Amino acid sequence: MSEYKNYDWDNPENPNALASNDMGLEGLNWDDIDENGYHEPLSDQKSNQPQASISPFSTPQTDIAPQAATASPTLSGFAKQGIKLPKPDAPEQVYRKPPTSHPFPVYALGPLLQPVVEAVTREVEAPIAIAASSALSIASLSVQGFANVELLHGCSPVSLYCLTVALSGERKSAVDNLLAKPLKKHERQQQTNYNEELKAFKRARIAYEQMELTVKKSIRSGNSGEEDLESLGDYPNAPLHPDRIVTEPTFEGLTKLFHQGNPSLGLLSDEGGQFLGGHAMNRDNHQKTLTALSKLWDGAAIKRTRAGDGSITLNDKRLALHLMVQPIIAENFLCDSLAVGQGFVPRMLICHPKSTIGHRSIAQGPRKPEVSEQDAMALDNWNQRIGQILSIEMPSWDGDKTGKQGRNLKIDLDSSELLSLSGDARTLLAEFAQRIELAQVKGGVLAELTGTASKIAEQACRIAGVMTLVSNISARMIDRITMQNAITLAEWYLTEALRLTNAAAISQHEKEVANLREWLYEKWPEIAQRDDFNAAFILPQYIVKNGPNTLRTTAKAKKALAELQTLGVVRKAEAGTEVNGIIPKLAYHVIRC
Repeated sequence: MSEYKNYDWDNPENPNALASNDMGLEGLNWDDIDENGYHEPLSDQKSNQPQASISPFSTPQTDIAPQAATASPTLSGFAKQGIKLPKPDAPEQVYRKPPTSHPFPVYALGPLLQPVVEAVTREVEAPIAIAASSALSIASLSVQGFANVELLHGCSPVSLYCLTVALSGERKSAVDNLLAKPLKKHERQQQTNYNEELKAFKRARIAYEQMELTVKKSIRSGNSGEEDLESLGDYPNAPLHPDRIVTEPTFEGLTKLFHQGNPSLGLLSDEGGQFLGGHAMNRDNHQKTLTALSKLWDGAAIKRTRAGDGSITLNDKRLALHLMVQPIIAENFLCDSLAVGQGFVPRMLICHPKSTIGHRSIAQGPRKPEVSEQDAMALDNWNQRIGQILSIEMPSWDGDKTGKQGRNLKIDLDSSELLSLSGDARTLLAEFAQRIELAQVKGGVLAELTGTASKIAEQACRIAGVMTLVSNISARMIDRITMQNAITLAEWYLTEALRLTNAAAISQHEKEVANLREWLYEKWPEIAQRDDFNAAFILPQYIVKNGPNTLRTTAKAKKALAELQTLGVVRKAEAGTEVNGIIPKLAYHVIRC
């Protein structure tokens, strides 16, 4: 992937600095940015209105009700809003840092999610985007079994996949513990019920099998007929396994739980590295796991074939996902060509918010009564609402008469359980989708992020569906305000994906250059001596043959050598220079060999 495309770092005054039809940095003086990276607002008046998220993909919207989010302004509005911008790197710096994360548009979360996310953020002092992604994923898990959502073309589940990148010590677990409290309480209650139901099932199964055996013996002796066997009725149904949350399942474990338990599950983990680095994602299972998770996001059937169990097809299952991982793990994952190319990463809402470590206050006493009361009320409302939704029976049907096929949802993608788009919501969505489409043109902002960009309108529908259902589980229409808020959130996540995937690619290139530098100093002299070469020179073909594994192509070797030249590690040899008995087209002199 090329360097961060939407900024001309070397020439911020360039009117073409941003690869979008209406963006620029007019009127922005880098000297006016303070030591924290904030541009001083042009007005001394401070507004109490929520700040809109920044996105290079949207145009200003008007006539939105007060509860709705206003659409994201273009980057030319930075100076007027005091929004944080990164300073461009100095010319002598070789590697360029991508911009920092934009403020999360918490006002777009709606009347239930916004207060609880703000309450958790104040309580834990973690980045607000961590709490927002956690709340959205838990809400998605709670409602995904009740309806699908209409798209511009077709429909989809309301399941959300989130990936949150945060340092160790960022209080990810504390955020998750607060927001997942009603979910875990529900699981404990269901486990108690399950234990009792399991005992009753085992007794009923023994009694049924004994009666069945007696009837079969009677049939063999001629004293009974087949009608007596039919009169026994259906085999007792086993109770559903109560788990709703899994943390690091294998593909087989996940399908087994779907097979024997709830049709709506959540893969939620504040230590997502255990899953990404675990058995499910090792070399042998990598592709199989990614494919299954992608199919679940789509609402498609997944199949498992094993010698002992035979073939199992799982229809109408739903999975919400939220993995919290540390930056080093996310960096490798976002550069995983299979995870990106297969479509798993593009299905995720990714964020890496600015850290609060070092800026948190250590409370010496209780918070202000009015703040504590307000936050307690927000948490109570959240706990009660999520608990109520979880207690409602999802529309489902038993897989077969033996009870061995689990339970399937009655919300297949052709069912009538559908959240429709109002006319205004559809118009907003179509305009948003068109802007995103135009940004994917060659050379555009999203030209190298088409996988994620092509799914972002659907993500907006899913987010809108979650926010609608969590407010009213019986709702069957998405209104204009909710869609506008969902688009604002989707744009923010898209901007994060653009920022992070470029950062990961740059970081990967840095590693390759560093590895080549180390190889030149430590390995190349030995190889040159072995092959009777002059170690003072290096050719791209030598790297392809003997160099680091990640540089075993001519294009990568040339790119890394050109980078090392800017660092002063090598210098391009003059044309016609003889090296090891030949006159190569391209050769470098190793300066510090």
